[in-house]
Amino acid sequence: PSPNLKKNNDNLFKAFVFDIIKDKYDGVIFFVKILNGIAEKNKKIKFDNIDQMDKDFYRIEQVGVNTPKKKYRDKLFSGEIGWIIVKIKDLKIRSGDLILDYDFVNDSIRKENGIKKENFFSNVYCNFFPISNTNFSNLKKSLEDLNVKDSSFSVSVTDSRILGSGFTCGFS
Repeated sequence: PSPNLKKNNDNLFKAFVFDIIKDKYDGVIFFVKILNGIAEKNKKIKFDNIDQMDKDFYRIEQVGVNTPKKKYRDKLFSGEIGWIIVKIKDLKIRSGDLILDYDFVNDSIRKENGIKKENFFSNVYCNFFPISNTNFSNLKKSLEDLNVKDSSFSVSVTDSRILGSGFTCGFS
């Protein structure tokens, strides 16, 4: 894009992620509200928490809406609510994050759209330990899925001499 377009973010794609699911066939599906621009197949995108990602851009694989069945579309326009499929192996995006056009350059995007995403400090903590170590990976996957869906939930691995490996979970 031209340097003038990069300075004017009004034309660039922005979407607010309000839910995420993992589908065994499609991979990760982001349910979004398009704040600006157009979502379409092969569009280069990045996430507002890009420092957590293992690469600097992704491509949109599919877009669509639920009517209530999944319906594929060529494009989603500003103001529409739908879903976006992106090939991501390590899911570190959470509900409340933004998906941005790859050429987006403004760091104050949340202020522009009145979106408040707080880093929640947990007020309540608890530890979870599996009954046996063979259940550790199942518990880890379940807690990671919950962590993606609920931004007020945090989880980290902990060890106990008596109980073995487990998780410290925080709730806001």
